[in-house]
Amino acid sequence: MRTDGVQATPGSVPSEEELLRRVDELAPLIRDHVDWQEAHRRMAPEVFDALARSGMFSLWKPRAVGGYETHPVIALKVFEALSRIDASVGWAVANQDGVDTMTGAVLDGPGALEILADPRLPVSGASFPPGVAHRVDGGYVVSGRWPFSSTCHGAQALMGVAVLHDENGPVTGPGGLPVRLLVYSKDDLDAKIVEGSWRTMGMRGSGSNDIAMHDVFIANRHAEIMGRNGITTEGPFSGPLYAMTPWLSIATSGPVGLGIAEAAIDALGELASTKTPNHTTRALRDRDHTQAVMGRCRAIVNGARIYLHTSVERVYDARSAGRKPNKAAHLDVQLATCAALEAGPQVVQMVHEVVGSSGFREGLHFQQLLRDSHTIGQNTFASTVRYEACGQVLLGMPTDWGLLAWGLAR
Repeated sequence: MRTDGVQATPGSVPSEEELLRRVDELAPLIRDHVDWQEAHRRMAPEVFDALARSGMFSLWKPRAVGGYETHPVIALKVFEALSRIDASVGWAVANQDGVDTMTGAVLDGPGALEILADPRLPVSGASFPPGVAHRVDGGYVVSGRWPFSSTCHGAQALMGVAVLHDENGPVTGPGGLPVRLLVYSKDDLDAKIVEGSWRTMGMRGSGSNDIAMHDVFIANRHAEIMGRNGITTEGPFSGPLYAMTPWLSIATSGPVGLGIAEAAIDALGELASTKTPNHTTRALRDRDHTQAVMGRCRAIVNGARIYLHTSVERVYDARSAGRKPNKAAHLDVQLATCAALEAGPQVVQMVHEVVGSSGFREGLHFQQLLRDSHTIGQNTFASTVRYEACGQVLLGMPTDWGLLAWGLAR
């Protein structure tokens, strides 16, 4: 785990224009390392360091440690812009910034400040399958192995979710559900990265390896029971970003789908002006089907983006005013995120039906977009199965997805 991070200047909060300018400056470096990241299945160190220096992992850290506490819609635009360049990089930034809001909301202030101490470095981890935690004096002893821990090679702390056990087995809470803890380790002698475990079709550059702990002591200040409904009203985590938990963590996958879709539209536009399909005389751009696909793709992306941004802003505005958003507002964030993430594979598939053999050739962008879109499309926070969870609530039924139930209760 990284502990050498360069410190941000306290109080230096960049504007939307400045953040997007930084993304533009990062673009050539990111593109130059796409092949390396595909081959090595992790983010290139040069790319990670540039992201850290540019404050990409600082967007939702508290200002108390030099973070930006960026307006969520501005951050969503940054995540999408990065994902348009490379989906793995966009996801790595978006997901880890979302982890910061969860950390600040769940842990008590002093413990969270220790975990997020370096504003430019991410916290990495995952929630499933849960590990095992036993209560001891001063904290917990934790064992487990968690896949999908993006950017774990550069993280300042590693986290996982563990079910609390006693001598009789899992401890249950309200409703007979197991008591789950969010646990963090800042010691790389305790929490280990399982090298070679990120073997996937797409999103290879995110470096989402498994992490593991075996009988690791986690102090009380670095662990907390999930499902706490209270909202912090004082201190560095009293702002609306942290009151929105878990909705920002959920929303972070949406811009990745939008960025992938935009990259597919870009690639189609470039190809359509130069390619004439074999055995024909009309250029790709002169074909009715190409023109219709271009229009439909633009409508899908623009509609999904507006739905996502307005839904997130609605919840943010309510929390900024000290109000709890209603159920419909929260459900809209989940539904909008699903729609935005789904836009990625939907648009990519439509483009693939137009570009012919260019869609599967190495050296062209289409094949990576196909792999990345279908990989990130299975993200647990916003895959299409989450429509079912929202539908349960809309029909007056209890949802069987715990994170959604917690979010609606907070």
